[in-house]
Amino acid sequence: MRFECVQYLLDVYRGKRELIDPHKVVNSLTAGNKFVYTQEDANEIVANHILSDKPEMICRFGTLELDTMRMMLNAKGCNPKYNKWHKDLFSNTAGFFPIDDYNMTRFACEQFEILKDVDVLASRPERYERKVVGLYLQHADIVDINAFSYPFCYKNPWSKALEGKKVLVINPFDETIKKQYEKRDKLFKNPDVLPEFELITCIPVQGIGHAKKYLEYKTWFEALAAMKADIKKINFDIAIIGAGAYGMFLAQYVKSLGKKAIHMGGATQLLFGIKGSRWDSWLGKNYYNEYWTRPSKEETPEGVELFEHGTMAYW
Repeated sequence: MRFECVQYLLDVYRGKRELIDPHKVVNSLTAGNKFVYTQEDANEIVANHILSDKPEMICRFGTLELDTMRMMLNAKGCNPKYNKWHKDLFSNTAGFFPIDDYNMTRFACEQFEILKDVDVLASRPERYERKVVGLYLQHADIVDINAFSYPFCYKNPWSKALEGKKVLVINPFDETIKKQYEKRDKLFKNPDVLPEFELITCIPVQGIGHAKKYLEYKTWFEALAAMKADIKKINFDIAIIGAGAYGMFLAQYVKSLGKKAIHMGGATQLLFGIKGSRWDSWLGKNYYNEYWTRPSKEETPEGVELFEHGTMAYW
């Protein structure tokens, strides 16, 4: 019950509750002049990009990252001022540091620059996000975020296209991901959801909750540079990324290396049968089975109770 109440308040803040604010949620098949592909069509679009013979950047917006961009633009040329509520969330949930107007504005500006390299965007039906798509992403294919995040709900999941590839998974739950992949044939009824591939894992810099106080980096941008240097040394074909605010930045870097990037964000863990409180109420009934698990104690950072003000969404 506590999770549902806190999540509800967060959704109200983010404009996700149509009954609370119908002006922030849109029910549209288009974003700008781009059609938004859904369900099986969306899975086919993503799969085709994975199977293409060129570098690709397939991604989504993080909620807090997009909110930071929105607040920067709303300043209309003046120095942006980010409210304390948002700063706390961006620090404890997205792992950004230090939390000051200078670095947050730099983040927002650089993420806008990244958008030119996006090939596929998984988009939510939120008015501001669709506005950004209309202004900055008319060159990309647009798919529904649910079809992208939950390929196991569909007969022909996009994830089948990973078969036979060297797949680098950048996620803090690396040990659990490796253990779960060993029983991949037991996690989903459809074996195409998690096909056979060479799994490689990489732990991103973890800055959520109190974890950032143990980091050797002075800024989020220093940590990003260090991760890029590590990734460059790895031999892989495709990267699946769930790494907080680093996600879209790492995806662009992977594409610059001539490889393919799939920035799934938090939903990355679901592909490996890892439970999270965010999804328990509906996935638990339809998709969880006795082989699904939760992140280990070792993968639970200090101060995780600060994540989304207490939702424990990924644990």
